[in-house]
Amino acid sequence: MEISSHNGIVSDQIPVGLLTVSAEGAILSANKACESLFGIEKSRLTGTRFQEITHKDDLEKDFQLLSQLITGKKSQYTLRKRYVRPNGSFLHAIVNVSIARFGKGASDYHFVAVVQDATEVFRNIEIAGLNSQKIHALTEYLDEMVWIASPGLKSFLFLNSRFEEIWETSSSSAYINPEQVIKRIHPEDEERFIQAVTMPGVERWEVFYKLIFDDGRVKHIRDHGQAIYDDSGEILYLVGSTTDVTKDHERQEELTRLTRELEKANKALQERVNTDVLTGALSRLAMMDVLSASMNSFRRYRTVASIIFVDLNNFKSVNDNHGHGIGDQVLIDSVKAIKQVIRASDSIGRYGGDEFIIHLPNTDLEGAVAVAEKVKGLSIEHTTDTSLLSPITFSVGLAEIASGDTRVDSWLDRADTTMYDHKSSFRDRVRTASHLLNK
Repeated sequence: MEISSHNGIVSDQIPVGLLTVSAEGAILSANKACESLFGIEKSRLTGTRFQEITHKDDLEKDFQLLSQLITGKKSQYTLRKRYVRPNGSFLHAIVNVSIARFGKGASDYHFVAVVQDATEVFRNIEIAGLNSQKIHALTEYLDEMVWIASPGLKSFLFLNSRFEEIWETSSSSAYINPEQVIKRIHPEDEERFIQAVTMPGVERWEVFYKLIFDDGRVKHIRDHGQAIYDDSGEILYLVGSTTDVTKDHERQEELTRLTRELEKANKALQERVNTDVLTGALSRLAMMDVLSASMNSFRRYRTVASIIFVDLNNFKSVNDNHGHGIGDQVLIDSVKAIKQVIRASDSIGRYGGDEFIIHLPNTDLEGAVAVAEKVKGLSIEHTTDTSLLSPITFSVGLAEIASGDTRVDSWLDRADTTMYDHKSSFRDRVRTASHLLNK
């Protein structure tokens, strides 16, 4: 048999209760499932006011939500409520109510209710020693989603209103089909979440995971909670608190991105500080740091090192006769040539103008002389648009680090002195500061 409703035919084969209720609260129609749900025959149920079979403690909330339907503030609502059967037992139900208008009058409407039996769910709550009404009152205004589930996540015993906001689905679907709710967790996180809250002996957990929606959106979730045990060590239920941390995650990602950009900018800035922009050699500041570190190593570990002071011969005439553009290119070519005759572990830095310093780690005076001879033997040729420049040669001076070098400047001074001796004499032989070394 089929029963007429406001929008067509309601089948008695549907396993959930279907009711239409007048504006005054009288039940207008009910399907076959309502008989077993409410324990009342359909003929007696029709005409009964819903207030008569609703638990008195649940009426106030029901009336508040119905008022919001009438005023248009809501189009439908879902409510956990109790009905009282004739034999005194309770039907714990999840009810979804909507309003149907069929005229313009103030009372030209009725309500349509879908009633689902949640007695088993609420019985589990009572077995666990919980009071759903009190829990609802305590958690309704929290920013977090609070949930209570049976061991193994086989069923949800309680969900506060934040569930629908975060999961974007009705709480009734979670009570009826908890597996579908779990399936909303991102596939790569689902197993990890389940293991975190169901592992044997679990006491507390904290787990981060993602929810994924049909439109591709992703929410980042933090869940923490604990298992509640009885005196015999058996789990009664799981209590969790779930927070949508998507905005925090996005802020952290943005902070990480900005940090990487800042590190990149700092690295580029440091490279600019440490590198002579024109020649690519170390800057004077960077070379002084290298020499300071070398001196500290010598003081602590007696690690030998040498330096070569290099000066371009007759460089001023290049600038005066051919311009600074040609002079700059000569400096660039000179550094390239010097780098080809020193080791990868050696360093060359621009001291100033056409003066350069070569640092030779783990190199004594004899080894430094061999390198200096190679540098002194270099000849840089450069052709301008109109002529061939006279080959550029180098004057060099060198010094091995010594115990008497109390400062980097003293080490540099010894090498600089021998360079100027060589520059002034134009001798073929490399001059060294060996006579200044402490024996």
